[in-house]
Amino acid sequence: MSEYLLVAFDLDGTFLNDEKQIPEENIRALDRMKETGIQAVPCTGRLYQAIPEGIREHPAIRYAVTENGAGIYDKEKKGLVFSTGIIYEEAIPLLEYARTIPCLYDCYQDSWGWIPREMYEEVPEFLPPSPVRDMVLKYRTPLDDFETTIRERGTPMQKFQYFFRTTQLRDQYLPIVQERFPQFEISKSSPLNIEINGSGTNKGITMKALCGMLQIPMEKTAAFGDDINDISFLMAAGKGIAMENAVEAVKRIADDVTGNNNDGGFGIGCRDLLGI
Repeated sequence: MSEYLLVAFDLDGTFLNDEKQIPEENIRALDRMKETGIQAVPCTGRLYQAIPEGIREHPAIRYAVTENGAGIYDKEKKGLVFSTGIIYEEAIPLLEYARTIPCLYDCYQDSWGWIPREMYEEVPEFLPPSPVRDMVLKYRTPLDDFETTIRERGTPMQKFQYFFRTTQLRDQYLPIVQERFPQFEISKSSPLNIEINGSGTNKGITMKALCGMLQIPMEKTAAFGDDINDISFLMAAGKGIAMENAVEAVKRIADDVTGNNNDGGFGIGCRDLLGI
């Protein structure tokens, strides 16, 4: 029997290959976790609805940590059992700054994506053809008056995002945004975005909250990730495992490194780690 009771994993760059498909080895790992009673938990920056159906509907999956830790979705209860975020007044500086830089911006609120209509119409030309562009178009509702609508909805934003035309431009602005807004959790999960979550909102903190709900000691958990928004939950887990394709900052803090996301590295890592 494995010493681990819960395995958490990022999606993009970790469980999914670069084409956003699921390697067969990774599905076999979920099958084995279901058979042995190990909790399998996606920990993603995505909305729950944007998790691929092959993962959402797998019988090994009940819970998902979503929006970089802003939510815990319970599939059996069909809703969030934990939620945190940024209130509109706190987000005003983020909106004001967005108007001064070459980006598109959007937010997640009430477990859905919202974007100014004029920016939504720019997406096909602004973002290069990619699964990221497709997701923005599919999981966002364009708003004629973005700020008024978000304010009047009255609920916190789970995540705020800036999108840039190129990775080089994103990399230029990432440290600037981190320095300008130290009160927020600033990260990235794709080549073109900067992700902004509320203070104290990250995958690691929310993974600990979920493990508390399930009464699973953190030392009995393992986590797999590849980018800087995964660092907090790799450090929180009993064992943090970086993908071979992970950024160097993730590899530096990881306890181990597994294979590439394009070659089923998650599944291979689970086989080696869990003995299943």
